[in-house]
Amino acid sequence: MGARHRQRKADQAPFANETREMRTARHRAQRHSVNQTLHEASTEAFDEVVLPEPRATRERVEPVEREPVRASATTFRPWKQPFWKRRRSVRRARAIAWRDLATD
Repeated sequence: MGARHRQRKADQAPFANETREMRTARHRAQRHSVNQTLHEASTEAFDEVVLPEPRATRERVEPVEREPVRASATTFRPWKQPFWKRRRSVRRARAIAWRDLATD
């Protein structure tokens, strides 16, 4: 699941070549400016407040443009595997041995 998510993000071209620290700082500054603008706005002029628009850091790819990601058709079923059958037979043999010890 995580690999599919990472692959989808890798397919999207970065909009701006920024480091993670710079993006974090810019987002924090934007949140701070929005909070301060809302705090300074009076109740009468609240409808006239213009908030800064968020800037996209990645190019948006619509889902219809992506190729569908499909899970593999084979699922792992442990009870169908040979080691599971050996495990069951070993446990059965151990139970018989314990039963024989208890009856002696």
